[in-house]
Amino acid sequence: GSGYRDILLAGNINHVRPATGGMQAGGHGLHLRIDRNGKYGALNLQESGFFLDGEARKLRSVKLSGEHRIFMAAMNDDRPRYFRLRNE
Repeated sequence: GSGYRDILLAGNINHVRPATGGMQAGGHGLHLRIDRNGKYGALNLQESGFFLDGEARKLRSVKLSGEHRIFMAAMNDDRPRYFRLRNE
């Protein structure tokens, strides 16, 4: 990678009180990558490989052998999701 840390964001609230109205914002996660000038930009699914549909409660990075890394997302009322970022 670039030597800078990326940021992964995941949504965790789909349901709201009836008085507030529905919030189906379509959150599927977001991968932000920092450039050499210190500015973050969003990567699309094809660039990053990060797609997380549902209510995520926690994201964890798991280091495998060497420099390889996978990410685990603990989901609300669902099975965990595992993924690897592209160009990692």
